[in-house]
Formats: sequence, C-alpha cells, structure tokens
Amino acid sequence: VIYGVAGGEPAKVNTGALLKNGLTVYGLWLGHSDGWSLREIMGRLFELVEAGQLAPTLGPAFPLARADDAHRAVEARTGVGKVVLDCREV
Repeated sequence: VIYGVAGGEPAKVNTGALLKNGLTVYGLWLGHSDGWSLREIMGRLFELVEAGQLAPTLGPAFPLARADDAHRAVEARTGVGKVVLDCREV
C-alpha cells in the first residue's frame, strides 16, 4: 500500500518484481469522490485497519502544546508518515 504522497515524490515501482510475482497495482484517488462513495471507501479502510491488514505509517508525534511545530512538520513535507498531534496531556 502506498499512500500519502503529499511530498509529490513519485513512488518507484519495480515492475519486474510485480510481473515475476504475479502482483497487481491498483490506484485510488479520492479527490473527486462524492460523499457516499467516500464514506463507503473510508469505512472499508477502517475495517482493514481494525483487522490488522492495513497500518498507517506514523511520523513524528507532538504534544498539543507544540501544535505549531506539528504544523511546520506537515508544511515542510519532508518526513515520512502521518504527523501525530497527541491531545492526551491537555
């Protein structure tokens, strides 16, 4: 699964390995999805996460007091994974 290419860097895919192993690549872009389709897609993604079949890549975590640093990390688009804002210690 490849997702969150906010940095704009295209993914490099070894097409030889895909062919050799009989693998398939599917693309999904949610930019023009209507509300109902998006709801259905997100529901299925959450099911996969709950089943342990899909796991998000986590990036840096920031406490709520450092939300400004978290926003800078997102805007810099240099990290890998989701930037986490930890609201447990408010």
